[in-house]
This record gives sequence, C-alpha cells and structure tokens, in this order.
Amino acid sequence: AIDRFEEESRTSEAQRSFVMAAECLEQGIVLRRKFFGDTHGDFLGALAAYVALCNRWAVQCMHASQYTMALELLKKAERMTEADNAPNFPRRVSLRAATFNSLGCYYRSRGKLNAALQFVEKAIKIQQRFKDTENPSRILINYAVLLSTMSRHKEAVEHLEGAIAILNDQERQISCDGGDGSRAQQDCVCALIVAHFNMWIELSRLGRRVASVDCAIRALNIARMKLGAAHSLTNRMEDALVVSREELARNAPPPRSGLPALANDARPRSAEPEEG
Repeated sequence: AIDRFEEESRTSEAQRSFVMAAECLEQGIVLRRKFFGDTHGDFLGALAAYVALCNRWAVQCMHASQYTMALELLKKAERMTEADNAPNFPRRVSLRAATFNSLGCYYRSRGKLNAALQFVEKAIKIQQRFKDTENPSRILINYAVLLSTMSRHKEAVEHLEGAIAILNDQERQISCDGGDGSRAQQDCVCALIVAHFNMWIELSRLGRRVASVDCAIRALNIARMKLGAAHSLTNRMEDALVVSREELARNAPPPRSGLPALANDARPRSAEPEEG
C-alpha cells in the first residue's frame, strides 16, 4: 500500500498536481507510523522527504504564480514539523526553520512584508537557538532583502556579512573535502555571489561607494574563477561593477533591488528578485 501511494504521488507530481502528490505521501507516512512506529528510520526519513518536497514544490508554484497551491504546501510542511506531531524527528527543527524561510519568501512575493518579516525572524530565532539549521546563509540573505525593502540598510549589511562568512567557510570545507567542481560547491558559490551582489547594493544605498566597488570586484573575481566567464552570475557582477564605478564617478543614485536566495534546495538565481 505504501508503494502504491508513493507511485500515485510521483504521477501527481509529474502532472504538477503538487497538493495531491503531498496528500498521497501523507497516506504513506500514516501507514509507516502504524507499521513501524514514530522512532523508526523509515518513518523519519519519509517525514523529512515530505517536508523537503513540500518546500520544493512550493517554490515551483511561486515561480509559476500558483500562490494558493504554494501556501497550501507550505502550511502542510509547517504542520508536519510541529513538535507534538513528530517528537522523535531529528531534522524537525532544521526543516521547520527552512519552512518558515519559505513562508517568508511566499509573503514577500505577495507584497505582505510584515508577515514575511515575522516568518523569517522565526527562522532566525530557530537558527540562533539550535545552531543546526540547514542553509542558514539563505535565511540571512532573505532576511537582509526584507530589511532592505524596509530601508533598514545597516541591519541588512550585518546579516549579509554573516551570510558571507558562513558561505566562505562552507566553500572552503567543500574544497578541503575534495568537492571542487561539485554541485554542492556551485550552489555555495552562487549563494556567495548573490550575497556579495546584495551587499554591493546595500553599501551603495548607505553611500559607501568605494566599499561597494570593492565588494563588486571580490564577487566578480569569485564568479570568474569558480563559475567561468559565461555564467549568468558572472555577467551580472560584470554589469554591477560597471554601474558601481559609474556611480562612484558621478555620485548617482544606488541600484533598486537585491536578489533573493529563494527556498531551500533551490539555487540562487540572477533573475528578477520578486520571489525571495
């Protein structure tokens, strides 16, 4: 029966019926709890996969402007990570923080900045308390984007500095572990460049033009070395450096908006920042 529910879930996913796919997985989770108990690895693994998929599917829905479905999926993930639902779930706290971050992305995309800020701040509090959240840099980048939208640029810089420090450590660790050229390294480098791009914007808004040029140069060097000259983020940083030098020369207004680190398991993109 579990295999049947999971096969139905895959079929629904292929048809982009993500809520139906999630509900099929829920049936499989119920059966696993019944057969194995709520401390069994098979049950806990299925629970973690479910929450991660709900987050990933929600991001896909946001990209397609299917906001009602996105919110329903994220609310499912939020309920599944409540403490009384899965008290023996080792990844519960980490996935709950990731879900709150995704909810922040959702509400920002809907223009509800106060709600977005509340959810991302919940993720930040979890991150500060438990220290084992997944992709903490994404939470910090998205928090900085929200703070910037509210003209809290100094605070945005502080959180971007934290994100850059985390990402630098992660990238070095991946290299030490022999992961040069891996998907994990590329994701880390992309997030690092997004953080530098947003730092460039915040420094420009604070009138720190020389520092913003230095930031753009650092990001461009990383992009050229790690991603190559043809990558879209390399091109984006080349454009940023040109703009930054022109602004420094004529004291022009700062750029309009930063890039989000979208949700978990999704690469930061150099596209328009409406969904972060």
